[in-house]
Amino acid sequence: MVTFAEPTLLPGLKSEINPGGGLEVRNFSVAAQNIADTTRVQVIGSQLLVPASGLKVGSKIKFVLDITKTAAGTASAVFDVAFGTAGTVADTARVSFTKIAGTGVGDVGRLTIECVVRSVSATGVVVGQMTLQHSLAITGLATQNPVSVVTISSGFDNDGQELFIGLNATLGASDDYTIQKVEASLTGV
Repeated sequence: MVTFAEPTLLPGLKSEINPGGGLEVRNFSVAAQNIADTTRVQVIGSQLLVPASGLKVGSKIKFVLDITKTAAGTASAVFDVAFGTAGTVADTARVSFTKIAGTGVGDVGRLTIECVVRSVSATGVVVGQMTLQHSLAITGLATQNPVSVVTISSGFDNDGQELFIGLNATLGASDDYTIQKVEASLTGV
């Protein structure tokens, strides 16, 4: 019989054993979050604590955000997946995605970021894709639909314990987003 030690989790985090898939760590938002300035902020509900077993080649990180945008703002936004020991916005951005500029029209969309751990070491690499689908064809959240961006991290130490993964957002000037729902998961660990 194989036994698994459950990691110590922060409030809101959940883990479960998936047959054949290893441990899964999940988090989610419990309230909407308004982001309306150019300061880098952590997306509430996105924080994931890597279990003591650590990341593995093929581990998958996924964030799904349901977003509304007011008619304010036409700038691009940056979403970054950060890794570190603080579990806050102080952690270092490792995989960053720049969303193309939007227009001054209200809109609703779903932003999905999926990352796969390519290597685990002192110079580990993570590759990710951001996809944005929104209600309007060429206005609102972006001037195209869908938007897809692929980014590969530089090498960084991703084999430590007590490692947090989180999603941060930096909006453009005058932008005003409300993140209505966040789902975050780490699988294959």
